[in-house]
Amino acid sequence: MIGRVILYGWLASWILLFAGLGTMEWAMETGDPVFMKGFTLFMVFVVFSWLVIRHKKEVDKASDEFDRWFDRTFGDEG
Repeated sequence: MIGRVILYGWLASWILLFAGLGTMEWAMETGDPVFMKGFTLFMVFVVFSWLVIRHKKEVDKASDEFDRWFDRTFGDEG
């Protein structure tokens, strides 16, 4: 269960990564006081990446389960 939460959280955090980088860049270019908001969004990705590294075995198992589900659902007719 923990592997699935970490895996799907990490995948969703990619969106936050780009949103955070864009927000930080916007803050540096315009001077708007939103740098810390962007940094917080970016740090969500960093934390989930650290969790993936720390719980590699559980995340690998969840990834394999997802692969099997995907193949059953959409057919592996390669």
